Amino acid sequence: MKLKHILLIIFGVIYFNSETKSQLLCKATSIPKGGYASIVSSGLDYESPDCVHTDFGPHITQVYDSLLSRYVFLFHSHIEKDNDRCENFDRVRMEIKGGPNTSPEAQHQLNTTSYYRWKFRLPLDFKGSSSFCHIFQNKIYGGSDTDLPVITLTPRANVLEVIHNGGSTGNDLGKVASVDIALLKGRWIEAYIKEFHSEQGKIEVELKDLITKEILLSYKNENIDLWRTGAEYSRPKWGIYRLKSAELKMKLCDFLDFCISEVAELLCPSENFILPDNIPPSAPTNLISTGKSRYSIDLEWDSSTDNIGVVKYIIKRNESNFDSVNLTLYSDTNLSAGKLYSYVVYAVDFAGNISGPSNIISIETDSATVLPGVPTLISPANQSENLGILSILKWAKSNNAISYRVYFGTENAPGLILDTIGISCSPILNPNTKYYWQIGAINENGESKSPVWSFTTGDSNSDLPWYVYRANNKMHVETNFWELNSIPDMPLKDKLFDDPNGSGNKYYAYEDDSDMNFRWRFRLTDKDTAITIVARVKALSPSINGICFFEIRGFGWREKLRLNQSTLKLEKSFAGY
Repeated sequence: MKLKHILLIIFGVIYFNSETKSQLLCKATSIPKGGYASIVSSGLDYESPDCVHTDFGPHITQVYDSLLSRYVFLFHSHIEKDNDRCENFDRVRMEIKGGPNTSPEAQHQLNTTSYYRWKFRLPLDFKGSSSFCHIFQNKIYGGSDTDLPVITLTPRANVLEVIHNGGSTGNDLGKVASVDIALLKGRWIEAYIKEFHSEQGKIEVELKDLITKEILLSYKNENIDLWRTGAEYSRPKWGIYRLKSAELKMKLCDFLDFCISEVAELLCPSENFILPDNIPPSAPTNLISTGKSRYSIDLEWDSSTDNIGVVKYIIKRNESNFDSVNLTLYSDTNLSAGKLYSYVVYAVDFAGNISGPSNIISIETDSATVLPGVPTLISPANQSENLGILSILKWAKSNNAISYRVYFGTENAPGLILDTIGISCSPILNPNTKYYWQIGAINENGESKSPVWSFTTGDSNSDLPWYVYRANNKMHVETNFWELNSIPDMPLKDKLFDDPNGSGNKYYAYEDDSDMNFRWRFRLTDKDTAITIVARVKALSPSINGICFFEIRGFGWREKLRLNQSTLKLEKSFAGY
């Protein structure tokens, strides 16, 4: 093959012009603040928050990694000060990308195949988000639905997901694969994606540990929509792109060796990285008991560190190995009452090296004659009003309880209606009725009864079920069908007020001037076929720019109604986020 142009760049980057596409390779160099230059020289581009957060400097730096014996890219993302290109301030973005002014190798035409391979390492304290939080996006340039990525790698709180979106005309598959995020944190991961870019596309995704070669995620689909109507080309994006949220803080993410080819996988080969590991992890510390009963003891300890990574912890009870976990907590069950048990914990790394012992603790289970604990943490809350007639009674598990008795009725001394080993009950309710209930925790030594609680149902409707919330209390306090999410620690307002119009009603006011959100969620069931929302919302004052969202996700689509101080906006989204 005769090559008309060959460009050799000092950063170790080689790519060919559009007439002889072969490979794009982006490597880090020894210049600490030269990350942007390395990326641009390779034929890629970047999007940063530097236009506002100028005091920090470049948000991609290059550092030496002693484990790999080479320089790597370090992506910085600050949840408070960063933004999205000075265009959106409710999110933060630090990404490198293909697109305009980049190598043709990063611009994939219809009915072509691309091969991506790169390496990344999430920090041990990395925390994903329930909203969008991407470390890889495959997006479309030109045509329709350009804001919606086709494929993303999205870390959540407990898993990393591969998410697909087919756009407005395609079949949206949503989450197609996932892996426990604990298996990724602190480890160098080699990622590989092969795509045939078409409405009837094909894709392969693989994540594996760079050192141990363990395959952590594998996904393949021979018929998947990977194109958009009117698109010019498909392109990759790597980095950290996420919505601002109270639970998220500054994040660092390492990336290494971005490789793209449109010719063959062998031009972006998997690395045969071999690292002998003879160094054991540090010993776990601060082993304590966080709770106990007659038959169980709960343990917790501080995590160990290792030059490559800790894979699990071995728990010894009374000097004998009996279980292992990959978390830093454990509940030991099926014990004997009134007996002394000793515990010690060891850490194990990926090579099988075992740490020294943690501190040893000795805990005695509760006596065989002890009564169960009194049930607590109930729902609905005591003296709740205007509840729906489909409300469910719930309570927390009691120490030393084997089963429970549910006392329920319209009298202040309710009668027994159910014996159960569960922690919920669904009695038949009538509208506009006051009910009394009580839970008894049972074991062979007797019964411990809770206080008698009460609640009152509201009006019924002819087209049940209707779930009603009235602002005489917070939604998550008054009801049991709302899920609370992402509330800031100290909002400016978070309380009940009397109606200033003198109606005698209460209203709930919430205000926060940060970029954080505060939401309640109600989850649909498989039987739901239609949704109707009736709500009354009032701004706190003309001087406050109140923003409220109503989002509905279901039936394969997602819609959002945004209420500003004086405007309404219907925003179209999709079910993948």
